[in-house]
Amino acid sequence: AELIELDPLIFNVISNKRVVSPLHIGLNSAGQIRLYNSSDGQGNILTISINSAYTISDFQITFGSAVADALILADGFIEHDGPLTADTTLTFNGLNISEFSIQNIGTAQIYILDIIITYSLK
Repeated sequence: AELIELDPLIFNVISNKRVVSPLHIGLNSAGQIRLYNSSDGQGNILTISINSAYTISDFQITFGSAVADALILADGFIEHDGPLTADTTLTFNGLNISEFSIQNIGTAQIYILDIIITYSLK
């Protein structure tokens, strides 16, 4: 959690390796998170969950110049399934969730520049 500037007492961050040629999510020196693709469409998954005393109401993900198709889930429900647009931000509002994830299901890397999470005590 600290690597992407989240409080580890509140958040848990999990990097799931891609299936083919297992490799974890990358984090470069500029702070960009890189979700790697896989030839079978089962690329990296980044999952962010919150301590049970809190709830997530909104989150936004800002993407860099490299994007691909992505599957974004909020508490297991599909919020986005398909192509992303380079250099844009996706925002998800009005939620009451404990976790969200983004999976690279495309044929190129996904660069994430920023993740902003709005949360509160339950």
